[in-house]
Amino acid sequence: MIISCNSENHIRTYRLPKKAKGAPIQLDNKNDIYILKWEKPDSWEQFDGHAMRMASFYVPYSGGKGEVSITEFSGMSGGIEANINRWRRQISLPPESIENIMRSSSSYKGRMGAFIFFELVNKKTNQAILASIFQLESRTVFIKLSIDQSGLDVVTSDFLLFSKSIFEQK
Repeated sequence: MIISCNSENHIRTYRLPKKAKGAPIQLDNKNDIYILKWEKPDSWEQFDGHAMRMASFYVPYSGGKGEVSITEFSGMSGGIEANINRWRRQISLPPESIENIMRSSSSYKGRMGAFIFFELVNKKTNQAILASIFQLESRTVFIKLSIDQSGLDVVTSDFLLFSKSIFEQK
């Protein structure tokens, strides 16, 4: 049984536009417009992700393929602890304190500035997430790779090179 608030006997469909790939990003309270750019490894395949993503890539390796997403949010976007623990839940790991999270992180410098790198692994389920977080002046950029643990040795260096290559063009 289907119930509707409308008594008309026809189906309506709607099309909503997706955020355009490579679209300029206007920062809050500023007139500055930035476009994020990067250098991806040749083997990575860009695809249309969902509207929240700035870009999506498949990362093939001998055992399958992982999936990279690039997202950007204004401000701190919930903070490191909330985001890392959300990702930990996605691979069936319990939450951690911010102290333990930061102890397991590494810091790097890329073209866009400093970023924090995380490697989350659930050996029981063979799931893993690599993540780079750029905490910029008025926004946060997340680069996240979901992959089987078995692919980490092959893709980690490319993921870090990709994260380091990201820059913003005004």
